[in-house]
Amino acid sequence: MLDKFSQISDTTLRYARSFGDHGIIAYNTSHQSHKLIRISHDIREIIDLRNKGWKVRFENGYWVLESPEAVLCDLNELSMNEATQDLVEIFALHNLLTEFMKSHDLNILIGEALEHSDLRGLAVASMETCTTFIEKRVFGTDLRVQRFPRLFLNYLKRLPEWRRFHKESKNQIRNRKLSLTSRSVSGSNGRAGKVYRSVMSSYGRLYGSESLEVARFSDQVVSGFWKQLPRNFECFVFILKASLKYYLGYLEEMGDIDARLIEYHIDPGSKQLLVEDAAVEDRNTLVVDRSYSGATLDRMKESLSREGARPSVLAVFPKSVSAVAKSDFFLYLDKIIDRARLDMNREGWETDLFRDIVNNEIKSGVL
Repeated sequence: MLDKFSQISDTTLRYARSFGDHGIIAYNTSHQSHKLIRISHDIREIIDLRNKGWKVRFENGYWVLESPEAVLCDLNELSMNEATQDLVEIFALHNLLTEFMKSHDLNILIGEALEHSDLRGLAVASMETCTTFIEKRVFGTDLRVQRFPRLFLNYLKRLPEWRRFHKESKNQIRNRKLSLTSRSVSGSNGRAGKVYRSVMSSYGRLYGSESLEVARFSDQVVSGFWKQLPRNFECFVFILKASLKYYLGYLEEMGDIDARLIEYHIDPGSKQLLVEDAAVEDRNTLVVDRSYSGATLDRMKESLSREGARPSVLAVFPKSVSAVAKSDFFLYLDKIIDRARLDMNREGWETDLFRDIVNNEIKSGVL
């Protein structure tokens, strides 16, 4: 498989190590994350793995398959937590895993939890990424990995260490309902619904209405935070596909705006697709996207500067130190934070920020 890997490898993909008979762990330099992949030309193997949840793409004459993943814990995006939505438990889980990883391999705990589960034949491993300080993610060899976060948390709850971390969390924070709202746009006759149907129609005409390119769009409208944003922006750039739901949320919460919708990727050979345009020259322009490494937003900001814009970046739920550092504003839980007011040299700022936001001890942008 190494020979095949060298043939499909591009400037962003690097071999890291093998993962037994399951595949190769490869490092994507653009997104600063590891992925479990297999390379095949056997139709039976490809179909079997696709049925097990592996993503499939064709590259340089080979079928490349990428394993399914699951999130153990996410400190700043509540909806990503598959094991629990309880803020006290999320805080305890994050702190326990962070402390454990200072001196041990997280895969030790993962292996122990698997041994005490009914997930026979499933292999699971921690993803080593730039996002680990906020998000703990695993990959697995089939779709059952999506059951693993809850099983993992239930296993941890039987350990004496859990009781200590959970008690400390209860003493530091109190549960509350976050202000973010999410609902389906389907059937909406408002501006958000019309924009959503227009985008889906455009992609449907280009790729086919049943294509994966259409299926990858979320039909959600996410709002409840836009009023915290400074009002000096004259134009917005939303990077598709991930940020469409935030654009729809802006329309519902704030009303119509000048906006550019563009699909934009930094991987070599990836497509760019302008869906809606807006003039940016000599205008205060805000670029909006979910952010893992911050590289895509950084590249878009540079591109807009060359067009004569005065660009700023809003990183939605940033997952890494670099994503936060490259932003001007970022959404954390349900608060927009002004990056300039954050002391990133302070150890543990990400947990302090979680605690203070949950306890309503900071206003938007104020640390």
